[in-house]
Amino acid sequence: MATAAIPDSYESIRRVPSTETGIVSVGHTRTAQSTGGLRSRRQALPHKAAFLAIAALLFILSAQLCVAQETLLYSFSFNTLDTYDGAAPIGNLIFDSNGNLYGATSSGGSSSDGGMIFELSPKAGGGWTEKILYPFTGNGGGSAPNGSLIFDSKGNLYGTASNVVFELSPQAGGVWTEQVLYTFSGETDPNTPNGGLIFDKSGNLYGTSSSGGAYDAYGTVYELSPPASSGPWTEQILHSFNNNFVDGYRPLGSLVFDANGNLYGTTSYGGVNGMGTVFELTPGSGGVWTENIIFNQSYSETPYANLIFDTEGNLYSTSFSGGAPNQTVGQHGTAFELSPPQSGTAWTEQILHSFAQDATDGGSLAAGLISDTKGNLYSTTFHGGPYYTEGVTANTDGTIFELLPQQTGGYAEDVLYIFGTAANDGVLPTAGVISDSNGNLYGVTSEGGAYGYGAVYEYTPVPTTPMPVFSLAQGIYPSTQTVTVTDTTEGAILYCTTDGTTPTTSSPVCPASFTVSATETIQAIAVYTGLANSPVANATYLIEPPAATPIIYPDGGTFTTTAPTVTITDSTPGAKIYYSTTGGAPFTLYSFGFSVSSSETITAYAVANDYTQSPTTSAAFNIDLTSRLFLPAPDSTLPGGPVTFHWTPATGATGYALWAGTTGTGAGADNLYYSGEKTSTVTSLTVSGLPVNGETIYIRLVTYKGSSSTDTTYTYTAASGGILTTPAPGSTLGGSSATFSWTAGTSATGYALWIGSSPTNSDNLYYSGEQAPTVTSLTVNGLPMNGETIYVRLITYYASSSAFTNYTYTAAVAGILTTPTPGGTLAGPSVKFSWSPGTSATGYALWLGSSATNPDNLYYSGEKASTVTSLTVNGLPLNGETIYVRLITYNGSASTFNTYTYTAATAGILTTPASGTTLAGPSITFSWSAGTSATGYALWIGNSPTNPDNLYYSGEKAPTVTSLTVNGLPTNGETIYVRLITYFSGGSTYANYTYTASTP
Repeated sequence: MATAAIPDSYESIRRVPSTETGIVSVGHTRTAQSTGGLRSRRQALPHKAAFLAIAALLFILSAQLCVAQETLLYSFSFNTLDTYDGAAPIGNLIFDSNGNLYGATSSGGSSSDGGMIFELSPKAGGGWTEKILYPFTGNGGGSAPNGSLIFDSKGNLYGTASNVVFELSPQAGGVWTEQVLYTFSGETDPNTPNGGLIFDKSGNLYGTSSSGGAYDAYGTVYELSPPASSGPWTEQILHSFNNNFVDGYRPLGSLVFDANGNLYGTTSYGGVNGMGTVFELTPGSGGVWTENIIFNQSYSETPYANLIFDTEGNLYSTSFSGGAPNQTVGQHGTAFELSPPQSGTAWTEQILHSFAQDATDGGSLAAGLISDTKGNLYSTTFHGGPYYTEGVTANTDGTIFELLPQQTGGYAEDVLYIFGTAANDGVLPTAGVISDSNGNLYGVTSEGGAYGYGAVYEYTPVPTTPMPVFSLAQGIYPSTQTVTVTDTTEGAILYCTTDGTTPTTSSPVCPASFTVSATETIQAIAVYTGLANSPVANATYLIEPPAATPIIYPDGGTFTTTAPTVTITDSTPGAKIYYSTTGGAPFTLYSFGFSVSSSETITAYAVANDYTQSPTTSAAFNIDLTSRLFLPAPDSTLPGGPVTFHWTPATGATGYALWAGTTGTGAGADNLYYSGEKTSTVTSLTVSGLPVNGETIYIRLVTYKGSSSTDTTYTYTAASGGILTTPAPGSTLGGSSATFSWTAGTSATGYALWIGSSPTNSDNLYYSGEQAPTVTSLTVNGLPMNGETIYVRLITYYASSSAFTNYTYTAAVAGILTTPTPGGTLAGPSVKFSWSPGTSATGYALWLGSSATNPDNLYYSGEKASTVTSLTVNGLPLNGETIYVRLITYNGSASTFNTYTYTAATAGILTTPASGTTLAGPSITFSWSAGTSATGYALWIGNSPTNPDNLYYSGEKAPTVTSLTVNGLPTNGETIYVRLITYFSGGSTYANYTYTASTP
């Protein structure tokens, strides 16, 4: 695993003149000021924008010129010389126990151009000798190795090439043989394994592939397990990545284990931000591994490399692109640290350095980090350097860099070496570095060297004076401070500046101490003959007075009736107040007043720009409250329907009970509701079925404290429903149409009106449906006009209930015909019709007709005044037919009617002699049938229609006379005209007949 530490001796050596090129390198030099291995070096500093800006600027300005040595140990020639050699070395180098270096090239090695595994061995007199251990030729043995190599305990080498995992084993005579441990089939199987392998304690191998898996194209994490004795290795896919905007995909780096056997790695793409992820795989029962995305990248974009752990469980790696937010430079990759969750929170990222990829900084990081025992970090960048031209990547040849943790917090970058600064130098390193026991760094470049096909290099540091140390940590202080600058190198000269310039040997010598009375930045270097100048040390001090002490109102005390609302103020402009209710940490940012419902101590302090933290103040509150009903407000009118009663909790209460009654004492105190004892957490109860009649309601709240109790009684006015006001309940309705009006009910949400002819059928005459609460009257038509009892129900609706009140009325009465007696025979052609007056009638009309469908063809009176209660009708039929009489009663704009039937009167009819016959002689007896209701008869006989009584005139006879004998009638055969007159009490009618006189 790429976690090899660089020895402590590295801290005492730095660059010397290059024996290869004679060129000096430019870098930002730093010396770690702590001991031990890689640790998290974060130092909590005040959150001051100006302070952070100054600190960041000083990191950038801390560059100095220094000398160093880079040596090319070997240049790959591909097929330039007489023999085949490798090209484009890839992956980190590794040492064996004898100091030999091993690595891989992705091409060359043989005529098959499949890449190779090589060994470099140091010569006794200097220089290194290359040996091709194994050239890949394809044919099932793989080609183009693409990751770092690892050794097992027996000295066998393991790695990946194209779609195979291989093992190389040394044989007698220096020959190495390849065994393909596993061949991947692609598609759902892993495809394109890369990033190198790692072992677990049981000898299983773990690696990643950038494609393949269950989702075909997004990569996997796999495990290969050796056979128990002989046979093939067994593969298990631990996780298949998926491009689903949650999971990462395209892992390119190797994996790392934590102490619990969990695996960690990076994906170059995917996650919720699409910029790559850091993931954890946790083993479970049955060989199932569970993935957890521990961080979604948003600033450190496209992480290609592996992770390493420090001693505190923090993870470190690099990204190919991206940078810290809000920076105008430094967006060409990062070195970052991830810290594990604290108290259940998420992993957090600190960007250690954002690479600028310019003339003094590298960029585009493809390799991971290693650390030394001081916590310094090392790696390479693929681009960057003094020949950098914006947009021309051919002139950016890469760097070796170091990140040094600072006494003042954070990390500073030191560019140790810039590739391409001499002819035939290696360029474009894709792999990282490793170190030997002397602190020398080794690595490969993918191009360059004597033949242009890549090289193996060694970087040798140079001795450097340790960095100065400040007696006081940088930060914010409330008053003047004294700061001294020292160095561990006896006899070193210290040079300091306070004007923002970088100190040099031309700067003033540091005084014995600095008196810092205002905001100031001190920078210092240490210079000692025979050593390179130290890195620049810097510290920024902000001198600020304390903010005013906050004021807590009220300032504590005992409260028995209501919980106090506490406000906290501060007189310092722009101050932010932090407070606690526990008398100490944790503190919360104050924004507005808050209620104190239990006994507690409020503690507060203030912070503000240009001020240090204020003194802390506190106030103790003793809360001993009694419970009280507050909603609905006591003495108010209750809303209709269910009512929820709320009360404040009492200090020390063990329970509560609620009573509702129609009296404050006695049996009526809980006759409406009794809750029984409830737990102390219950501070509201909903009561249904309360009266809606406006009476006084008594509510008793009982508070229990153990075996004792206290109570308080409150009064309310019951809600009232709508009340019908017109027509006056119990009155007689004014007609068939009536407008019912009512008073609005308390909190009513609507109303409905029912009208019926019986208490049990109370809506058969009218049903309004629910109306809006603004409707307080409805007009009803078609009501009976028969004097019966009318039942009216007014329903008042509330939010979730309803109540009603019943009323009775007497129906109005229409006019009723009294004479002639309905159903009788009319007295003649002229009849007087009389009727009883109707209730509240405004007029009448009389219709007579000869059919029910033609009820006014005989007579139509038009509307008459309400005082007219009789009408005489003339010209009625006398044929005994049925006469239909309709009496209409008007009530304003409404009306109703009753229809009656009568039999028309009939006249007398001559029966003998038969009409139209010849008379028998001069003396004839005329007979007729009696007419209905006749009062008398008369018989006329004449010899012409216009002189119908010149032969005989009987005068009016009694109604009992139905025949008369007439003498002296002509006997000359002429026509005889006979008229029978029937008299009635109000008129008469007649019928004409003709005969022929007899002849002698």
